[in-house]
Amino acid sequence: MRAHNTLMSTSKRGFTLVELLVVIGIIALLISILLPAMQKARDSAVTIKCLSRVRDLGMACQMYANDNRGSFPPIMEAATPNGAGNGYGTAPSWAGGPCIFPVVTNNTANLRSSGYLTLYLGTGDPTTKYICPTLANQVTGATNGQQSYRYNRYIGGMPDSFLSLPAQGYTWASPMWRFCTPYKVSQIHMASNYALFTESNTIANFYGNGGNSLWFRNDPAAESNGSAPYGGPYLSPNAYQSATLSVMHAVRVLLPITGTPYNGVLGLSNVAFADGSARSVQQQIMKFPAPAIDSVWVRPNHVSSRW
Repeated sequence: MRAHNTLMSTSKRGFTLVELLVVIGIIALLISILLPAMQKARDSAVTIKCLSRVRDLGMACQMYANDNRGSFPPIMEAATPNGAGNGYGTAPSWAGGPCIFPVVTNNTANLRSSGYLTLYLGTGDPTTKYICPTLANQVTGATNGQQSYRYNRYIGGMPDSFLSLPAQGYTWASPMWRFCTPYKVSQIHMASNYALFTESNTIANFYGNGGNSLWFRNDPAAESNGSAPYGGPYLSPNAYQSATLSVMHAVRVLLPITGTPYNGVLGLSNVAFADGSARSVQQQIMKFPAPAIDSVWVRPNHVSSRW
């Protein structure tokens, strides 16, 4: 009888506290190893998804050019410098007709008529076409267009000075329409280096800020409007804030930049190019103005075309 009790007590023996702590420690170690890898995999998936959207935008522009005598789509159909009496004078105060991104998205008909690329990208949910997936949680239910990607201002036919566009005709609200005249595909030499679309870390609604929600550019004069040399509200590499707008993926904060209130930044920007290709481009911003990126050009008509 005693032997039987001894056998039963031995068979019911559980884990000791030390053994439980060892198991918990091993699980915690595995989690600490796997979680960063899983997060990195998720970030890579978002980067690839964003790159696919940027590539789709670039290819849609190629299809548009095939249907429109070789011309890239314009930034916007037309605009007026002072139609609303706001005194801009050198920037469009409003635009008429479609633009590079859909202007009105409340129904299929408006999607088709208010954006040049809708014919090629389809009329499905526009937030899955014109906004980086990193910003998905910031999407609102607005019926006006929303976009986080930006189009090359110059290729789209908008020079540095809006008033240098030819004035044509009459509108009810102002003296003249001014039509953007985009580049033709045949005019862009070494097209694989000219950025057509890039991204920003902000979702913009409609035309926004005199059209600055539609485009990116390289304009030192415009950048001086901000707290120089740290930036104005433009997606352009001449100042810190606007240069970092497009660094969206694999972002690392670096050491402080000497003499400034900002840290350096290293990361990736997804860029579509004028030949229909797209790639992730690394940016490292450690000084003012931000350095040029050798493989990314912006201004087709400028002696220094680099970003």
